[in-house]
Amino acid sequence: PYAPMGPGRNVNEADRQAFRNALESRGGLTPTMRTIMDYLFDFEGGHKPDKSDAKNAPDRYPVAGIRQDTLRAYQDAFYKENPEVRSAMGSKFFKPGELNDQQRIALMKWYADTQMDKLDINEIAKPSTPGAIGDPKLAGLLFDTRYRWGREGTQAVQNAITAALRGYRQDLVAARTNPDDLSVPDKVDPDGTAGSRTRDAIMLLLNAGRSDALRAAIAAEIRQAKGKPKVKGGTDRHLSPNDEYRLSVFE
Repeated sequence: PYAPMGPGRNVNEADRQAFRNALESRGGLTPTMRTIMDYLFDFEGGHKPDKSDAKNAPDRYPVAGIRQDTLRAYQDAFYKENPEVRSAMGSKFFKPGELNDQQRIALMKWYADTQMDKLDINEIAKPSTPGAIGDPKLAGLLFDTRYRWGREGTQAVQNAITAALRGYRQDLVAARTNPDDLSVPDKVDPDGTAGSRTRDAIMLLLNAGRSDALRAAIAAEIRQAKGKPKVKGGTDRHLSPNDEYRLSVFE
């Protein structure tokens, strides 16, 4: 379900309702993605420009978490697929504050579809395989971590997966079961790219009923690692009260 109605933490009620109206009128979104985007809009301050980075020019302030570099990558991809639109627009490139809510939603969907490497957020929330176990909160946490922290966030997720795998293996050994017989890996490489091994480890933990442990491990990893990013394309990870709030929603 959507976050409770009202001003939320960062967005007034009128803006939040306007964004929800845009979500409801947008085709091609699952209930999971609508819910995640609704939360993201609040997490990122809605329509208010983010002035926290003094290096940004005022017209490049992020809005709804959309930074200028992300917006440029999205527009490059959009124009490549729609050359007639590029011609009609005169190759215009927008600034984050110039987008409307439908355009912001389109960018968030593009991000979910193209910037999550091998992770399928909808599949994690509600697997298509009969009998497979999903976790919408884990899906939201994975998407929000990448959207907020970039590839450094993915590296934190990978470290958390390794911690969850080790806990699972220990429990199997305690139950006199060889984890190798069940093909339970002992780690995933924290390379900042969520490839097939990262995806498969997440799905293994989900189907083993370990999603609560994985969410807790991700939250712990994000909280403990501060300072300069270790992965190219990452973002300095100093947690604010708002970062703690967004973690609390999905953990």
